[in-house]
Amino acid sequence: MAADVKVTPKCSLDSNDCVTLQNILISFNAPITEQHAWALCHQCAKCFKNAIEIDRERCRVVSKLDHILIHREGQVHFNTVLVQGGSSDIDSPRKPFSSEHKLVSYLGIVIFRALDFGLSEEEERHLSPDLERLIDMMTAAGEFEHHFLSFFLLLRTRL
Repeated sequence: MAADVKVTPKCSLDSNDCVTLQNILISFNAPITEQHAWALCHQCAKCFKNAIEIDRERCRVVSKLDHILIHREGQVHFNTVLVQGGSSDIDSPRKPFSSEHKLVSYLGIVIFRALDFGLSEEEERHLSPDLERLIDMMTAAGEFEHHFLSFFLLLRTRL
């Protein structure tokens, strides 16, 4: 590489060795794959469960791509759902955690955005029936309790 060319990495790890999902998408200039979506659902479910058990009062809703923190080892970092996690509350205020249903519903929207990232309005992302059903159940989780339970059952059988 020429000495006069300056390369600036788009992704850099924070103090917890994490990078946001948004930075990953921007760096690769591409949406996540279906396999990544399944892994993200699984990792987020584990992260959310643990964070709620540790300190339910500090939990916040994950509603943007930059709220999800991926650790360099591949797991979703618990700061994703806790108050100090993801982007700053000053730059991007986060809704307080009110129920597991809302948490799953917002996560479904974020995962769909990651699957749709960078696609033009004319492009339509075709998803497998299982993933489409999972996202439908997740986004409806705020309204129907059985969808919330179905989300975890489908996730458990899928992974």
